[in-house]
Amino acid sequence: MRGPLSLLVLAASLMGAASLAAQQQRPLRLTRFSAGVAGAVAQPVGAFADEVGAAGGGAFYAAYHVSPALSLRADGTFLVYGHERRPDLCAAGSCRVHFDLTTDNQIVSAFVGPRLELPSGPVRPYVSGGIGLGYFFTSSAVAGTSSEVFATTTNYDDAVFAWTGGGGVRVPFRIREVPLAIDFGARYQRNGDVSYLRKGTGITDNADGSITLHPTHGPANFVLWHLGASVTIPRGR
Repeated sequence: MRGPLSLLVLAASLMGAASLAAQQQRPLRLTRFSAGVAGAVAQPVGAFADEVGAAGGGAFYAAYHVSPALSLRADGTFLVYGHERRPDLCAAGSCRVHFDLTTDNQIVSAFVGPRLELPSGPVRPYVSGGIGLGYFFTSSAVAGTSSEVFATTTNYDDAVFAWTGGGGVRVPFRIREVPLAIDFGARYQRNGDVSYLRKGTGITDNADGSITLHPTHGPANFVLWHLGASVTIPRGR
């Protein structure tokens, strides 16, 4: 009995190994979803360029692919167009405790819309558009010598309906069967008239400790350049 039993065990082992090898050779299944992140630079245009300089930050998106050529996207960006730092201030009238005061002028945008893309090839151009919101705000924060922020205040903010449109190219590649792509593009963002604070002149510190705000009102449109990477979300084998 020992001989036949050994043969059965060996056969079962070989079948299990063959099944595992077959599973490992199965192609990776993909979902219809993709996501991406990118570094971004905003170039102000028109009247906005007379008030502020270039802004830097990041962009991200999530997309549902209706077909290889058409996707529906949700895009978001975070930009800083002004930064001020007042170091080594004294707290509560005494210099026994020092702190840094920073002020940032920021823009957060969110859009939804379609994108049309060449569905095949080593380089795939695309065009996209969307509607959403642009949120402009200025905030100040207090941090100790350890750089840990322990207090923050939004000094001023405003939100406006916005739309965007642009295009770019994707260069697809794979790492261990996972579809990835380098994504470079630009899009125009029209925010229309909005109120915002400028770096340096937007806030005046008064002698009694109060502040006076000097908002600028007008169009705040810009071109956003981005370079990043995207991934198609895998489901498994």
